Amino acid sequence: VLDLPVAEPTVLTAPEPPAGVSRRRVLAAGSALAVAGAGGLTAWLLGRDPAGEGTGTGKGAALPSYTIGVLTDLSGPTKEAGRAQERGARLAVEAFNARPDRAFDVVLRAMDDGGQGPRAAAAARDLLEDGRLVGVVGPTTVPGVVAAVAELVDHSVPLISVLAAVPNGTTLEGQTTKRTYFEPRPSPDSMIVPFARHLSERGVLRTAVVEDRDGGRSTWFAVNSLKKTPPSQAQGGKATSHPVEADSEDFASAVRAALATAPQGVMYVGTSPRRAALCAKALRDQGFRGPCGSVEQPFTQEFLDLAGPAAEGWYFGTAHVDPDGLPGAKAFAAAYRKRWGLPAATPVEPYATE
Repeated sequence: VLDLPVAEPTVLTAPEPPAGVSRRRVLAAGSALAVAGAGGLTAWLLGRDPAGEGTGTGKGAALPSYTIGVLTDLSGPTKEAGRAQERGARLAVEAFNARPDRAFDVVLRAMDDGGQGPRAAAAARDLLEDGRLVGVVGPTTVPGVVAAVAELVDHSVPLISVLAAVPNGTTLEGQTTKRTYFEPRPSPDSMIVPFARHLSERGVLRTAVVEDRDGGRSTWFAVNSLKKTPPSQAQGGKATSHPVEADSEDFASAVRAALATAPQGVMYVGTSPRRAALCAKALRDQGFRGPCGSVEQPFTQEFLDLAGPAAEGWYFGTAHVDPDGLPGAKAFAAAYRKRWGLPAATPVEPYATE
């Protein structure tokens, strides 16, 4: 959005409403059409009067400014991802505000919700006091999303999260009548696809799935998908599941049952980094040296620390990318490291690019 081409300064107007139609309704429709058109967001922002300011006409006049909120976890359990989100957004805003051809400035306001719903609600209310607020990025957790949506929806302020993944069936206030929450990321259970594709491309016909039922619905959906559409399905591939109950940590027995099927690849499906590490250790202890992989949730430093050498060679499907592996993100990665004082060899944090 920040990189949209900037149009000439524009003021939106609406024709006089026909008989029986309120002017307010016509203005709302006119604004919606303008936003939908090419470059429409820029036109809408230019035509809007932020908190009583004009549009900055005249040489040397101050530009109008608009606020983007970042509602994220800077002190709680997901603070690493939250900090990366805030840093990536701040870098984008600073780059935009440095453009000589910009028609308005963007102000970034970062709010720490600690990964908690009540704090996210309070932070959203604080952001709403800013009359220039046009949208909010975040939060990092599902409780944070649920709470923030409830505060923002009546004000039609959009909330966009690339980190939180709201499960199907979760009620988000007001989203049945108007859409204000957007989640431009795949669902967690679809993160089986990258490793499954890796196995298919290597012709793996027998895949064993260690099904960690501690993961609840997410695990159930993912395992069901793997059994219905296993790697190398067109070539006769099959997937078997071997459960570990939520109140058990006996991964050794599940791995033993999995290896009895002579698998060519093993996938752990669950949400716990610690339990994934137990699975990795059991596989290593029982001598499996084929490809192993998992979904995004267990892919944390905790998994690496607890699994130790057993983590070597594992594959993970994620909803974030390493910008060093994308030619188009080379400039971003360099600017990010420079802005935040990171050595050249230090990886850019997950979700900073997104």
